[in-house]
Amino acid sequence: VVSKEKSALGYVLLYPLSRQSRQIVTQRILFAGVDAVAVCLLFLFSRIFIQKMLRPLEENRKNQIHFTASASHELRAPLAVILSSAEAMRKADTQREQLHFLQMIQSEGVRMQRLIADLLLLTHSDSGTLPMHVTDCQPDLLLIDAYEKYELAAADKQIAFSIQLPKEDLPVCRADAERILQLLSILLDNALSYTPNGGAI
Repeated sequence: VVSKEKSALGYVLLYPLSRQSRQIVTQRILFAGVDAVAVCLLFLFSRIFIQKMLRPLEENRKNQIHFTASASHELRAPLAVILSSAEAMRKADTQREQLHFLQMIQSEGVRMQRLIADLLLLTHSDSGTLPMHVTDCQPDLLLIDAYEKYELAAADKQIAFSIQLPKEDLPVCRADAERILQLLSILLDNALSYTPNGGAI
């Protein structure tokens, strides 16, 4: 109100609030967008962080499954030889044959003991590898040894089981004889498992 000589003059000043309303709405949208982006970033961060934490656990679980499968496969081979030798020993006619099968059972028992020691070593090993004991060995003797161990099991399944060796002597090679025999046993065990009766190995 502005006073004059004999009267007063009143002023009313009006200011539109639409601009401020738009600013408030814009700020609210901006804050909502920032909150949404922050939530998304937090979600992504937590997901990546959790995945990184779970990855070693998942790998450990897969390794345990693989290790269990490998262990059962490794131990099944000498066990099959022990069982077939025990059955053959029970049916053997002479004491010499019984002694032969008894020696085979003992040999496979020792091999199974080594396998168990290897498996225990692998469980405590960070490298996941087995030590190698490389010596001079004769490959034909390894083949004959593997053949004799699975000859009875093949006969029980009525599978023709034969071995072919060259006439000349094979050269001596540098290898871990126990590991080579281990691999041959796995191959023969698989062959016996998947060859039908009447087949040939």
